[in-house]
Amino acid sequence: IFMEEVRFTDRVDKFNEEYLNQHLSLDLPKPNMGSLYSLITGDPGAPFFFPLNQVRWKTDPRSTAIRVKNKTTSLEIDVHNFEKISRSVSMELIAKNEAYIEWENGFIQPIDKYLHLHISPNSTISYKVLFELQSGDETNDYEVNLYPNPFVDELNYIVSWDSDLAQTGSVEILDLNGRQVYNQAIQIEEGVNTIVGNWNTTLNEKVLQGVYVFRVLGGSNVLVTKKVVKN
Repeated sequence: IFMEEVRFTDRVDKFNEEYLNQHLSLDLPKPNMGSLYSLITGDPGAPFFFPLNQVRWKTDPRSTAIRVKNKTTSLEIDVHNFEKISRSVSMELIAKNEAYIEWENGFIQPIDKYLHLHISPNSTISYKVLFELQSGDETNDYEVNLYPNPFVDELNYIVSWDSDLAQTGSVEILDLNGRQVYNQAIQIEEGVNTIVGNWNTTLNEKVLQGVYVFRVLGGSNVLVTKKVVKN
């Protein structure tokens, strides 16, 4: 499916330019370039933005494969380098000026417009582009109440959900460098669970103003992810 996997080639990127330049002197019927582009690539958008009008890639298209899975509030991306040498790839946001990157290890970082990648020879980098931070599992009914948000010194939280299994878990808060600034162990029971707690930042002088990530984990699985702001 073209929407799910697209390999960039200069044939795709330069099709319009090459076609027009070679046939300017001939009186040929002009095709609908938008329809032709969509037919070739599977992208319903304009040929200047790739893929799906969300991001644009700045790299030599040869020896590079980029897989993008488009979701409502995020993109799942795999970038593969076929070369025997390292190469740099830059991604530019088109639809928005800022977003968050979630790496495979769960670390979340903000980006402003550009993301610069350095890819080792014959290897793949995988990550998600999050246009907003929200519950990690949209198929379950999690009731999350974080207040006040933004907050000054203390953040209260109440999280309720129905679990299919009993397991240990935790509530944690991370800064945008992935450093854990709060952790509370919890026991998740089969059935309805309600977790109530309070994060008092006056107990940790290293907690500064800024954006933090609130998460609830069941085992090693992230159940809930929310953004909170300390003023």
